[in-house]
Amino acid sequence: MEAEDQENQQLFDALLKTRPEFATRDIHRAVIPFGRTRIAPVTQQRLENYRAHLQKIVTAAGNFVSATEIVEDQNLHYVADSHRNQDCFHRTPELQTMSDRLCAMCRGACCSSGGDHAYLSPLILRRILDGNPQLSGDDVVAWYTSSVDMETIEGSCINQTASGCSLPRELRSDTCNAYYWDAILNYHRDSNEAGEVRKVFAIQREATFAGTIDPGTPNSVLATALVTESGVEKFRQDSD
Repeated sequence: MEAEDQENQQLFDALLKTRPEFATRDIHRAVIPFGRTRIAPVTQQRLENYRAHLQKIVTAAGNFVSATEIVEDQNLHYVADSHRNQDCFHRTPELQTMSDRLCAMCRGACCSSGGDHAYLSPLILRRILDGNPQLSGDDVVAWYTSSVDMETIEGSCINQTASGCSLPRELRSDTCNAYYWDAILNYHRDSNEAGEVRKVFAIQREATFAGTIDPGTPNSVLATALVTESGVEKFRQDSD
């Protein structure tokens, strides 16, 4: 870990040498993970697993008249986080732009544990039914399954594709819509304390997020980039 910290500092110092117009205080440094990238056809078994999960939770959602009745659900923890993020981004839209750029560079490392359930729960499907009273539970299941691409990221969420999530944002779980990697949350706090949306020097490491790699994978640097509101400038290309 100490060796990684030293390497991170060396990379940051090298950036500052090439960009004399920047001072250390102008740039936030963040270490971000790298998601899975291998594409594979969606198997019939995966689709059946996904459909079975959706049928189970839409049946559970039918036990409630509305989403407001649900007081125990895996997504409830992230409802407050979602409201917090929305308030933060409403005050500072540029922060959402920066967060989206960092998430895109990460390529969905946090999606790797979405499996064939996609973090969907009765709360999410009850909310969909509330907003679309003309739909039956079977209609909602069909809506979700029809959104699955023919090819997705291997070993990750069934909805993760090479270009991002195949679900429209309104169909995603609160977990998916509200979760941010710790490094991005630290960036939010840093920007709020500084009173400005700072640029980010992102260092992407292979094994930063344990869910994306096999045990024993070296945590080497795959890419570094300067992330600003106008774009992402990469300095070291990843290996794929």
